[in-house]
Amino acid sequence: MEKNEDVKFQETVRRVITILLLLLLIISIVGLYISANTLIDVWAGYKYAPIYKVLMNAALLIIAAHFLMKSKG
Repeated sequence: MEKNEDVKFQETVRRVITILLLLLLIISIVGLYISANTLIDVWAGYKYAPIYKVLMNAALLIIAAHFLMKSKG
């Protein structure tokens, strides 16, 4: 019984660490997205910034859809 409890504890610790790492990953991706938008504002100027933002958002949407479809089947 003691080995079974150790295995359950280790599994719980792995899950908690995985969840924490995923949260950190999400936070870093959001930060990267915000920084990219700021960089576009500085680099492209007010006239062309919306065009570059649309292109960046479309690329992110396509990449996310690709990985979602790939993970399904």
